Amino acid sequence: MKFYEMGIVLKHPWDQVVQSFWQRYPNPYSKHVLTEDTVQREVVSGKLRSIRFLTKTGQGPRWADKFVPHSLVGIIEESIVDPKTQTLTTYTRNIGYSKIVSITEKVEYHQDPTNPQQTIVQRKAWIESQFHIGTLRRPIEAFIYDRFKKNCTKASNGFQWVLSKMWTKEPVTPPVILNDIALEAARRATTIASHANVRLSS
Repeated sequence: MKFYEMGIVLKHPWDQVVQSFWQRYPNPYSKHVLTEDTVQREVVSGKLRSIRFLTKTGQGPRWADKFVPHSLVGIIEESIVDPKTQTLTTYTRNIGYSKIVSITEKVEYHQDPTNPQQTIVQRKAWIESQFHIGTLRRPIEAFIYDRFKKNCTKASNGFQWVLSKMWTKEPVTPPVILNDIALEAARRATTIASHANVRLSS
């Protein structure tokens, strides 16, 4: 099994993010998403619960062609919107090719506690091959993991594109990745420290 985790910051308040969530397709980065349909929606204990079915496409490795005859995959997406805690949580899993590989993803959107005009997104995913031939499990998991990472980047950029189109007139910029924030803070701290050393030595 492989585990994937990524955090980003969307420069939009939580209510805008939730409204845009239902309209994130189509966008220039989501050409692999072919269809989306809402199959169930209800309010339970003040929370909006939805189930959607999506069809996606993706090209697998050539050596897997004889095991995967076509590239269409069905996806089930369950979402819970809690306006009281201002959180949107989604659970996604594939129902196509589940005997070959299973992908379970959890994404949580919540208001940035330090800036109400921003939304923090935490994404986690578990990728596990169910293939009956043991020697192929690791290659399958490795390939799906790399493809999943690329699709997550596309999803983040596509969502930012939708947000900018709906709420701003500024040029679209990629969402801020939390790791990048930490690296930038470290660079600034190093610069400040080096300047301080120069002053002390002089």
